Amino acid sequence: MCALESGATGVVGLLLETEVVDVDPTSPTQRPLLQQAIEADHIDTIERLLRDLRLDISCRWDYNSPLLASIRAGRDPVTLFVLSHGGLNDTRTPSGESALLLATREGSLAVVKEILKDDKVDVKSIDHQGWNALRWVAREREMEMVRVLLANPRTDFHSVDSDGQSALTVAEDYGQCKMAVLLNQHVERTETRLPPDDSGTLK
Repeated sequence: MCALESGATGVVGLLLETEVVDVDPTSPTQRPLLQQAIEADHIDTIERLLRDLRLDISCRWDYNSPLLASIRAGRDPVTLFVLSHGGLNDTRTPSGESALLLATREGSLAVVKEILKDDKVDVKSIDHQGWNALRWVAREREMEMVRVLLANPRTDFHSVDSDGQSALTVAEDYGQCKMAVLLNQHVERTETRLPPDDSGTLK
């Protein structure tokens, strides 16, 4: 639909009111309307689409969804909008990447922070290579994103892939010296931390 790509929200609204527009086409040559609007970066048009009861921000199209489409397109403002309207679900890419993994690989710090606010998100999820979010950012030198992940209590720093690689060994193998130092410092802090007593407080 040309109106979607041009951001003509008023025209989109008029077309939707005719109720003859297929809002979620299954044809392999035509992308769903939400996906088109997301890729075109038109939040006003997306908002108008979502007022149509036939559309659902948490829907999925095979290995895609509004959230994955916006992350993949690098549209952080749109992605944050989708998240704020309940667009987070467990849809994965053909490579097995969750929204968190994809946002991590795309380097979307604001999106990663927002996704981690949901306690139900599986921070330990892995892709088809057995890599989790922490290993990805350790390889890519995303220092601030590593700090965000390490600050989350659900992140498993010691987890390894099928080759026995942890985030630390990945950083070392890829020559990410500053990253390796940061990860080592995290190990030292966690290993020197005293265990809690029976009341749950640190001794």
